[in-house]
Amino acid sequence: FYVVDDHRTTLSGFDTRYANRISGSEMRAIEDLYPSVAGYLASGRILTRLQRSFFSGDPMTETLTLVQAANDDEVRTSQSGGFLLGMIGGFPGQLLGLVGLAGALGALRRRR
Repeated sequence: FYVVDDHRTTLSGFDTRYANRISGSEMRAIEDLYPSVAGYLASGRILTRLQRSFFSGDPMTETLTLVQAANDDEVRTSQSGGFLLGMIGGFPGQLLGLVGLAGALGALRRRR
């Protein structure tokens, strides 16, 4: 989940992977590079990324309630898994992963 709020947020069972109070210079860069996202953000607000891995068979019926975190400290965690994963982490890595998964699923379907 990505959350934009005046304070850092948390969600039970999720890890905080990123939290940043958006500065004026960061907001200007976002407006230039990602204009479609800029409308959801504002200078002075905190962008928080919360992550949880769900596995096949995990029930996803619980109510999720966002709550204000104990503090507004900034958080930046890095991808682990070695040099290559670090190079392709973030959105480009996720995109490559989805393309790879789609290719693998297509190959499995052709085999059947």
